[in-house]
Amino acid sequence: HDNWVQFVTRESYGLGTSKIGEITMFDLVKTSLRYRPDYLIVGEIRGAEAFVMFQAMASVSRDTPVLVMNREGSISLVKIGDFVDSYYREGEERVPKPVEGCYVLSHRGFKPIWKPVQYVLRHSVDEVYEVKYEGGGGLLATGNHSVFTLDPETLNIREKPVERLKPGEYLVTFTGGCGDSYRTINGVEVLSGLDNVYADNLPEGLKRLTGGRNPVLLSVLKELGSEEEKLDGVVLRHLRGHVLPAMTRLDEDLAFLFGAYLAEGCVKKGRGKRVCFTFGRDEADIADKVVRILVARFGVKPSVDNRGTYVIYDFNHTLLAELFEKLLGACLREKRLPPQLWTSPSSVVRAFFEGLRADSRRTVKKRGIQYSTANEWLAYQLVWLARLAGFYSSLRRKRGTGRNSGRTYYIVTVYLSHEYRKPNPTERIPVKPLLKLIRITRPTSMPFRLTYVRKREFVTKSKALEVLGWIRAKGRLGPEALRYLRMLEELIQGQLAVVKVKSIRRKSYKGYVYDLSVPETESFIGGDVPILLHNTGHGGLSTVHAENIEYAIKRMTSPPMNIAESYIPLMNVACLVERVVLPKKAGVPFGRRVRQVWELDPEGNRISIASWNPVEDIFEIDFSKSVHLPSICRKSGMPPDWYVRELQVRESVIRWMMANNITHFRDVARVVTEFHVKRAEVISKLR
Repeated sequence: HDNWVQFVTRESYGLGTSKIGEITMFDLVKTSLRYRPDYLIVGEIRGAEAFVMFQAMASVSRDTPVLVMNREGSISLVKIGDFVDSYYREGEERVPKPVEGCYVLSHRGFKPIWKPVQYVLRHSVDEVYEVKYEGGGGLLATGNHSVFTLDPETLNIREKPVERLKPGEYLVTFTGGCGDSYRTINGVEVLSGLDNVYADNLPEGLKRLTGGRNPVLLSVLKELGSEEEKLDGVVLRHLRGHVLPAMTRLDEDLAFLFGAYLAEGCVKKGRGKRVCFTFGRDEADIADKVVRILVARFGVKPSVDNRGTYVIYDFNHTLLAELFEKLLGACLREKRLPPQLWTSPSSVVRAFFEGLRADSRRTVKKRGIQYSTANEWLAYQLVWLARLAGFYSSLRRKRGTGRNSGRTYYIVTVYLSHEYRKPNPTERIPVKPLLKLIRITRPTSMPFRLTYVRKREFVTKSKALEVLGWIRAKGRLGPEALRYLRMLEELIQGQLAVVKVKSIRRKSYKGYVYDLSVPETESFIGGDVPILLHNTGHGGLSTVHAENIEYAIKRMTSPPMNIAESYIPLMNVACLVERVVLPKKAGVPFGRRVRQVWELDPEGNRISIASWNPVEDIFEIDFSKSVHLPSICRKSGMPPDWYVRELQVRESVIRWMMANNITHFRDVARVVTEFHVKRAEVISKLR
């Protein structure tokens, strides 16, 4: 057919071990994606081609932030487009690219975890969906890209295509997952590109490597190795001026200093470079702490310029200024988070945000800080850092006025305190699962202090634990109730939370969209305000050899296919074909029949739609159970009975071909084409 392109595999050829020219099914499936297919039909899946076939073309826009960790453990927030584009040539798309040594945040149960990226994908589209959600988040994604939602009745985290989302549904977000040990800033690595910088106070082991020379140029020391254990006590310096420790521990004091610098600091240039802070007159406590830390850690005192309403503190230390510039940026448009902060303990990140208060004194929240900046990417970094450290954060955009008209400001709110009147999304859970558990267990004598729970959409996690305590004491805890209760406790104690969808709309878009493939979970956390994302596939049809559907799924989720279990519900329909004994009226003793047809719902449950009756050699069909037919009707605007009648007409065409011995595939294709082009003429032949 003109609309179908046929590909075939080829064995390798040649002598000995130097065989060439092999074309595998995996190669063909990858190549077929370049054709932007509506459907892929694969004769039989046996290996890695199964994974690519399921992966397909569900994607997010290039500016979507994702947190990426390399094999050395260094973390950075990047645009998914920048990350994926590095694997493609200019103009190349729709070909999965393998990735090694990179990890993204995924999830296991109700906890975020780091998982390796296996493939990346990109392709161009002209339309996306814009999803707005609680916390100030926004996401641009193709309609068939799935996000994870929490079903408040079952507590299952399940995938849902963006095009099927509705306002009020619960998206999944997270807090927690930061490091548990203090990081060290290696000045030799950070400042290695500078000229005329010397390393002094070398230990005996390094002196032997330098032939007894001390000091030596920084470039010489870097060639000898800059491992932390070698650099204990080493200092960096110009021939004159202040020294800088080669290794600096990123503790709470230094993190506070970094926060204050991002809020009110910059690097100024003159004969050398200096670190400059500008504090308002009501910020003396922060200024005093900054001065104490810089004197104690780096031995540098400020020159102070009191301008009345504000005070300027200049710290004339060129190497320290170079360190700040390379780690944090010299001015507002360059400012960013130091990479070591991403894997620091929660206490260090908290101290960083305490230092950031220097910019939020007039708009400070009692529970935390608000930081306003015109630097969009810095705002996203702050939101993600807070979440990683276990603090809830949100984002708000505000248009500038007056001389700032036309600019957009990003206001980041970070909740550092757990004392509250109104809980944020990480401190609450939906009430529906509690009410379901109450219905199952039927506890007696609900305490008066808990009765208001029935009228709320959310309650605090502490109040939910009170309800669970009452249920344990007064309820009937059978196996189902205990399983559900444990799931509720995992949700309460876990690091995942839910935020509500506010709006969804279609939007024109010109350019590439991108996706990541993560083995096992097929989920990754992304977005300006992070949420849990999933990837889904295009239409496809294939066969797999197995005794039954359970064994087929086991084959697909095991090596070498390695399809994630979360992908199995993407199979809309599954059919079992077997060689069976036929009734006498069939005229032959054996034959092949479709024994069973199932639909798979979004949870992966199998719903029997049709089954073969071996006595009568007929199919018994029940569309009333179908979960996909209502969805098809909504998209097309046609009622279910119209589709049933249409299927009956097509069945008549097939039976007519059987009666007229039309069995060769070319003849069958001709009749099917005529049915769509000359429908009335073909139907008239049936009478």
